[in-house]
Amino acid sequence: MNARTIVFSDLHQPEQSVLDEINRIIEINRPCNVVFLGDYFDNFGDTKEDTRRMANWLVESLKDKSRIHLIGNHDLAYFFPGTYTYCSGYSRDKNCVVLNALEKYIPEFRFYTWVDDILLTHGGLSQNMLCNLNIKARSKRSIDSIL
Repeated sequence: MNARTIVFSDLHQPEQSVLDEINRIIEINRPCNVVFLGDYFDNFGDTKEDTRRMANWLVESLKDKSRIHLIGNHDLAYFFPGTYTYCSGYSRDKNCVVLNALEKYIPEFRFYTWVDDILLTHGGLSQNMLCNLNIKARSKRSIDSIL
């Protein structure tokens, strides 16, 4: 693996200073790839304004094509609201804020990505999970077809 990659997981709407620090780290290190593993939303006691700040940051972050944004379970609740995607922290008010800012960008989010031969997902993919589903994943290509 020759290319430098920075991976961030589970941001859950940090303070603006943390988002600024993430941008600074990326700028200083100039990686070839930046991967965010999802869960951008929902923090204990967060507000609609916190959600708006995070959604606006994501809009800007998505403009940088060296950044890859995965979908986490908390993001699913906002991007595809329903009984089976509900997560703690979700609210209809926050859902309106997220969709107002990000609805047209949802197709740019991914469920997984590869960095060289390393599979990155929000929740992982284990051999045990594949065995339980009776799926034989023998190559990167077969895993892509599963996912």
